[in-house]
Amino acid sequence: MAIEELKKHCNSIELDAAEIARYRGKFAAQLPSQRRSIFARWFDNRAVVGAVVLTAMITFTLTSFIYLKIDLVNLEGVSTKLAENEEQRQLGQLDQAPLEMSDSSTPMLINIGQAYTVYSELYQTELNLFVQLPVNYQRSNSSYEVIYITDGEFHFGHAVYASSILQLRDLMPESIIVGIPLLSPSRNSDFDVQSDKFNQFISEEVIEFIDGNFRTLARRTIFGHSQGANFVLNLFLENDAQFDAYILASPRISESTRLRMQSYLEQAEVQVSYLPGKSLYITYAEQDQESTNVMQELGKMLAEGGAENLRWQTILLPNLTHMTTPYATIYSGLAFINKQDDDFKIQIEGLIR
Repeated sequence: MAIEELKKHCNSIELDAAEIARYRGKFAAQLPSQRRSIFARWFDNRAVVGAVVLTAMITFTLTSFIYLKIDLVNLEGVSTKLAENEEQRQLGQLDQAPLEMSDSSTPMLINIGQAYTVYSELYQTELNLFVQLPVNYQRSNSSYEVIYITDGEFHFGHAVYASSILQLRDLMPESIIVGIPLLSPSRNSDFDVQSDKFNQFISEEVIEFIDGNFRTLARRTIFGHSQGANFVLNLFLENDAQFDAYILASPRISESTRLRMQSYLEQAEVQVSYLPGKSLYITYAEQDQESTNVMQELGKMLAEGGAENLRWQTILLPNLTHMTTPYATIYSGLAFINKQDDDFKIQIEGLIR
């Protein structure tokens, strides 16, 4: 019995060994295919990733090329524009490009003169007088001539600039500039309807205030434009003793005014007592059709000896309009009343071109 049991047990061991060998062969046969499957899946994943990366690189390259092309086109356009601007600038057809403001730039307020609040007894109101003192006023004890500008709210600024330029060119002495604003809503009221009151205001209140607060000389000049110029001309024709020089820009002189002026200048007393030391400077625009013929007749009358003791000048301003004559007139008029050269008309024509 023992021997039989031992044989059965050995046979069982042999069967187990055979089974193990069989499974070992099967596993060995399957192992290469499993390895190949894993490699295939790995290769497929790398292919997908590579395709994605390649697509992204191609897209980036094409996009960069497109933007580069656009930039080149824009740069070509800018270069062409810069070249055109430079050509125009050299021909004087384009102003210089303005400076760019840096982040650290601090704006500064540029002041022109000072405003003095005064109370007018005549008009029963307060108003501002604009005053520009000479550069050296505070550093000297000198007294100065005074130039009064009607329509001061409009013409005070360029009167200050004009006088500064002329002083640098030795065409006029340092002077005090005073801007007188309108007191009525209508210019016609101050310069025409109530001109006597406005004249009284200037004589008794404005001049008194300036002479009382600043070092002034007795020599005074007054400027007016359009209706203001007619107001200034009337001062001249009424034996005004307040002013020595009268500057008129585009006055509206009628034939009756010209005849009145002619009659006035023919008076012997006026010639002897009033005109010596006086200066009269009148401009008119080429487009002032109403006054052109009258002004020409006036100039002819003055040139024929109608005012031997009066220093005068009438100037036609070409290419200017009625509203643009004040700028050239203030500049050339201030130069005229302060310069005594015989050839001054030539100098003036050079200044206003």
